[in-house]
Amino acid sequence: CLLGFYVRLLRFWSKIGLSMQLVPKLTGPVKKYLLKREDALRCIIELWISEIEAAKGDGRKRANFLNVPVAEEVTIKSEDEEEDSDFEIAITGSRRHSKTKFKKSDVKTLLVDLYGSKETFLKEYENYLAEKILHFKHVDVSDEQKNLNLLKQNMKNSSNLSRCNILMNDVEVSRQLTHGFNNSQLSFLIVSKSFWPVNYDAESFALEALPVNAALQGFLGFYKQKEAGKTLLFHPNLGQVELELLLNSRKLDVTCQPIHAAIIAEITANDGVELSVLASKLQADPEYIKGKVGFWTRAGVVIEERDKD
Repeated sequence: CLLGFYVRLLRFWSKIGLSMQLVPKLTGPVKKYLLKREDALRCIIELWISEIEAAKGDGRKRANFLNVPVAEEVTIKSEDEEEDSDFEIAITGSRRHSKTKFKKSDVKTLLVDLYGSKETFLKEYENYLAEKILHFKHVDVSDEQKNLNLLKQNMKNSSNLSRCNILMNDVEVSRQLTHGFNNSQLSFLIVSKSFWPVNYDAESFALEALPVNAALQGFLGFYKQKEAGKTLLFHPNLGQVELELLLNSRKLDVTCQPIHAAIIAEITANDGVELSVLASKLQADPEYIKGKVGFWTRAGVVIEERDKD
C-alpha cells in the first residue's frame, strides 16, 4: 500500500544519509495525499500494530530508529567552522551554509505524527473503532481488544483511551446479554449514550413494522430485569438484517438495513403496496421511504409501477 511505500522511503533515505535533506520535498506530496484519504487512519493503525507485532516476533528489545528531518537552516559561516551535531548534514562550498536537523524516530511514532498529534490520533482511533463495530457485522472483538492493549502498552498517555475501554465494555456486556436472552435470530449491541457516534436525530421508522418486533419487546423486558434502573431504546437505523428470499423459485440471501427488511415484509405480506400506504404503516416520510425502496428496485426484487391515472 502507499503507506507502506512511504515508510520504506523513509527507511531508504535514512540509510543513504547525505540525501536525507531531500526527504521533505520528496515525501511531502505523499503525506498530503495520505491524509486526504478516508482510510488513512485504518491503514496507519494496521501498519502501526504490525510494527509492534513484528518487533515482538523478532525479539527486538529496541525499536528500529530512523533519522527524520525536522527543520532546515541556512546560515552564513566560515569554511573552517566545524559542525557540532551528529544529526546535521551540511552542504558547503560557499559562505552560505545549509544544514538539516534530524531527530531519531521509530516507525510507530512516524505514523502517529503523520496523522497529527498523539491526542488527535487517539481521538480518531476511538471514532474509527466505534464506527467499525457499529457498521460492520464481522468484527473480531478479541482482535480489537488485542489492538487496544497494544496501543496502551506503546502509548505514554494511554489514559486517553478511556473511551475505548467503555466501547469494548459495551461490546462484552452486549455479548453476555445476547447469550442470556437465548434467541438465535437476534444479536444485540447495547451502547452507552454519548460515547458512540450515533445520530439520535436521524430519520427513522416505526419499530412495530419489523417482523421480529415481538422478540425485541421480549428483550426489553429481559433487559429491565438484568439492568434495573437503566433505560433501553432501540435505534432502528442501525444494525443489520439477514434475509432469505424466494424469487422466481430462486433463493436469494440478502444483508440489509432494518428499514429495508420492514419494507420488503410489508410488500410481500400485501402482494404489493402503494407508497403512501407503506409510508403510513411505517410512520415515516414518503420521500424517505421512496429512497429506501430503491434498495430493492436496484436489486431487481421489487418493481415500481406508476399510477395509470
